[in-house]
Amino acid sequence: PIVGVAWNVRLMACKAFDSDGIGYHSDIIEGIAYATTNGAQIINASWGGRTYSKAMYEAIAAARDHGVLFVAAAGNSGQNTAEWPFYPCTYELDNIISVAAIDRQDQLAWFSNYGSNSIHLGAPGVAIHSSVATSDSAYQTWNGTSMATPHVAGVAALVRAYFPGIGLPELRQRLLQTTVPTPALSTNTICGGRLNAYNALTATPDGRLEVSARTREPLFAGSNNT
Repeated sequence: PIVGVAWNVRLMACKAFDSDGIGYHSDIIEGIAYATTNGAQIINASWGGRTYSKAMYEAIAAARDHGVLFVAAAGNSGQNTAEWPFYPCTYELDNIISVAAIDRQDQLAWFSNYGSNSIHLGAPGVAIHSSVATSDSAYQTWNGTSMATPHVAGVAALVRAYFPGIGLPELRQRLLQTTVPTPALSTNTICGGRLNAYNALTATPDGRLEVSARTREPLFAGSNNT
């Protein structure tokens, strides 16, 4: 049996790519819609590309409206996604968590995309021993933000299991605000740290209402911007 960090979960495998890893936006969108319609609470998106798709944006937004957390890989081009956007991780939606890859020394992986305003946090993505699709008992060692992303999705599932009534905003907040400060991520991610399962499970809510917003104009204390 294959057991990860969250062992009491149900997995929904949605195939949207061919054997060469090539897929069309229409197939991916259909997969997101299928998962959302059939009760998925967390979607692991270990894929991406350079092309913006309004239809995909809307599919992920529709998933958000159903309380679905969407965990997306930052990409493996070693680039700043503020300058070179990588989708779906850089869609401006508040149900997305975008994940960079780090190594065992807490260094940003040489291949990982990054971005102080576009990538949220880091997770292990170098020399990851993982199950593969060639057989039910096959394992291989891989590098990539596609390896880092499932760590975050797994901890998200663990938190949901521990707090059955948790909503999407609090789930996302627990993952993002309990990261371990990591120098290599301080200027390369929004949170400046790496994922930590224990912190996410044990953090005490501070009772403050927190609102995220993006604007092209500066916001000043005491002012109203509409």
